[in-house]
Amino acid sequence: MVTLSVGKKRKLGALSSMLAKTVGAVSLVAILASCGTSPGYSYTIGGTVNGMVGSNIVLQNNSGDDRSLSANGAFSFPTPLSDAAAYAVTIKTQPTNPSQVCYVSNDSGTINGAPVGDVYVNCVTDPTSITVDPLGQFAYAANEFLNQVWVYTINSDGTLSPLGTPVVTGNNPVSVKVANGFAYVVNAGSNNISVYSINSDGTLSPLQIVGTGNNPVSLAFDSSRDYAYVTNMSDNTIWVYTINSDGTLSPLGTPVGTGNSPVSLAFDSSGDYAYVTNMSDNTIWVYTIANGELTSVGQTIGTESSPVSIVTDLFGSSGQFAYVINENSYTISVYTITDGELTSTQNVATGKGPTSIITVLVGSSEFAYETNAIDGTISAYTITNGILSTSPLQTVSAGTYPAAVTVDKPLNGKFAYVANMGGSNILAYIINPDGTLTPQ
Repeated sequence: MVTLSVGKKRKLGALSSMLAKTVGAVSLVAILASCGTSPGYSYTIGGTVNGMVGSNIVLQNNSGDDRSLSANGAFSFPTPLSDAAAYAVTIKTQPTNPSQVCYVSNDSGTINGAPVGDVYVNCVTDPTSITVDPLGQFAYAANEFLNQVWVYTINSDGTLSPLGTPVVTGNNPVSVKVANGFAYVVNAGSNNISVYSINSDGTLSPLQIVGTGNNPVSLAFDSSRDYAYVTNMSDNTIWVYTINSDGTLSPLGTPVGTGNSPVSLAFDSSGDYAYVTNMSDNTIWVYTIANGELTSVGQTIGTESSPVSIVTDLFGSSGQFAYVINENSYTISVYTITDGELTSTQNVATGKGPTSIITVLVGSSEFAYETNAIDGTISAYTITNGILSTSPLQTVSAGTYPAAVTVDKPLNGKFAYVANMGGSNILAYIINPDGTLTPQ
């Protein structure tokens, strides 16, 4: 596989082995007891660390029992717990040299007569997002911990070649999108959007920095590309902007309230409705759109755990559909869109830690591509009248912590690209006529 490096990571300040050896009879009893299955036995709490390239991460269980780790792999906490006891795994200290941000999934629960071994700690570096211009000539990747956007030329065989020098952004760019000859970068750390004009050779020229709410994480355009919508995860709002003819953004109206931790936004084909996933309260909120402004319709749709991404399918022959990635449930939820309202239609199992999804039409057939961060894979699904195949058409390697996937074109796309956060590179794939992917 040909991979493309996104640059060496500089040293940054700190950002947000198995069971330790023990001695003595009491410790020996505790270890042996962890293998038991009867009430009253003690059981270990553990799991796996993935994607750590720094060192000295410190985990805690129930706000104590520190476990320091210096490498990827399996771990257990020193102190076992009794049956029916609660556990809650958190990160006390993030890795350094280089600095990383790690997240815990399957982090809490109750002992149920067996050791716990499915706590996952996933550490990320960069890049976090990748997008392609509408003509399929250039690709742009946001590097969260380098505070840069990297620009690439898309070669005829789908491979990428770096173009010019990386462009400086605000702090912690987490998303990049392009529209109307301009690029928009969402900076989560500095609470703003960097706007760039796209030159004829694909390079970027700084144009504007405009403020957002607290901790912006994603940006979406309406179908006409007249308005931009930004979800702000920490203050539970959506900010709406008019896109001016010169590419600059002007805030429109007042911020709109959401559920807890809005992370992704999509639209129906008519452009009359918007859908926002709220990660912390496991919901989708529905809004009407009039002259760019959003109004909640009062419909709150329950999802599975941690809905982090939503896309709408505009190609289905029998209606419109929305696809939601549920990161902690390891599922894709499918919803039918009828007069703007969502109806739950299907749940499909994914790999571990799904993060993003995109749909593409190849000839007369439609496919979905979905990244699994914990597994380090990308899966392809067939779509028939909006419904996903119940098992993947194919699953292929996608490096360490694949965070986002995009395609060169949603109609008759030829190439797919994955932002590989743990590997600090972009992976390129050929989209075959049958929907399968061939690594470049």
